[in-house]
Amino acid sequence: MPPWPERSSFTNVKETTILRFLFDRQGQISTRKQLIEAVWSDPYAVGNRTVDVHIGRLRKAFAGHRKLRIRTVYGAGYALETTIVLPMS
Repeated sequence: MPPWPERSSFTNVKETTILRFLFDRQGQISTRKQLIEAVWSDPYAVGNRTVDVHIGRLRKAFAGHRKLRIRTVYGAGYALETTIVLPMS
């Protein structure tokens, strides 16, 4: 099984941007606020739960891929755990 889901598994560009943000900070905790500020042009127009919905969609897209896991750090945010190495952009 390839490490990436089919492109159609992503529901929109926001999930791709969130995933890249988490990849750039592998093993570090990213707060909802950090994710919102990095992904949305108007962070005040987005609620905290919006991030949770997008993280849930990413988890579904990568279900069954053992090399990638988005971990919830309760009270803090999210952390990406992976053995996948991305090329530098």
